[in-house]
Amino acid sequence: MSDQDRPKSTIHISNIRQPVPQKTDVKLGSNKTVSRREIRSREELMPLADKIAQDATVVDRFRRVQGSDDEQLASQFIGEIARIAQTLDSNITQTDAARITVLLMEILKVSGERPDGER
Repeated sequence: MSDQDRPKSTIHISNIRQPVPQKTDVKLGSNKTVSRREIRSREELMPLADKIAQDATVVDRFRRVQGSDDEQLASQFIGEIARIAQTLDSNITQTDAARITVLLMEILKVSGERPDGER
């Protein structure tokens, strides 16, 4: 498959096999220390995704973004998910928001229903 044939707005999620410490300090060459948080697990993020999936307005926007191939729209939607999730948990990162968006895809694909009961 050539690069031109590949989808342009694909999220790749790698499988982390070993647990990462909750917070790690990494020394940079310039003697600066950067703290990094552990990537949250599916189990930690699923309750947030479930709660967000109950919002009919968010689900409608999700349906418009889904399959649109509009990277800017998708990025804006993930930003919106981040803002919503941060109202529920102030420690949510952009990475967490992207993972929550993937969980929303799973939830809404499985149920096939919108929160207002329509299909």
